[in-house]
Amino acid sequence: MARPHSQSGWFMPKLFFGISLGPGKIKVPRIDAASLKQLLERESVLLFDVKDEDQWLVSREMIRGAKRRDPKRVAEWGKMLASGSEIVLYCSADGEAISARVAEKLLKMGFSHVSVLHGGWLAWKRERFPTSKRTSSGLL
Repeated sequence: MARPHSQSGWFMPKLFFGISLGPGKIKVPRIDAASLKQLLERESVLLFDVKDEDQWLVSREMIRGAKRRDPKRVAEWGKMLASGSEIVLYCSADGEAISARVAEKLLKMGFSHVSVLHGGWLAWKRERFPTSKRTSSGLL
């Protein structure tokens, strides 16, 4: 299990993975479920569930403290976030495909503290970490 440390007030797990989205693409940092759980217990983090609409509609749970955001509308809701925000995204797609695309867009918008939950929703559930019943459709 990775142990967290802080650099300039920003959490970084010791084992920090990256998703490469192809040539010329931005490398998106990943955080494992155990490190995210520790982070959520200690610091203020914006945690977003960015499952696609079909997956969202069939899901009954989400990570406790997460907010639902439509991955297709990141340009819209991303403008409402403070530029120094620490953001963690998760989805249920293979290889974190959706959350990685959203993270890349946020990084291109100028956010520097963006990461993706390695293994996504299934990794969180596998660890039996805290969840809550999903909120309304909430497709912001």
